[in-house]
Amino acid sequence: MKVLNIPAHVTFDESTGKADCAICGIGMTAPSSFGGIPRSNMLASFLVQHAVHSRAGVASGLTAKGDPTKAAREFVWGDQ
Repeated sequence: MKVLNIPAHVTFDESTGKADCAICGIGMTAPSSFGGIPRSNMLASFLVQHAVHSRAGVASGLTAKGDPTKAAREFVWGDQ
């Protein structure tokens, strides 16, 4: 089983659905479910998106299609 690296700059609380990123200042509150998507999936997407940022401070962990970028995969899951 792989251990996930959770970035220190991302805080989240699954019970309330709140997530915040200290680098770019973006946060979210996820409902328990949205169109059949569970809260845990939405928080996981936020975590991966905000695992890495561009030089300008913009979250860059997901591609336009919603797949994790190579940098995010390496940070969150280690060397792929």
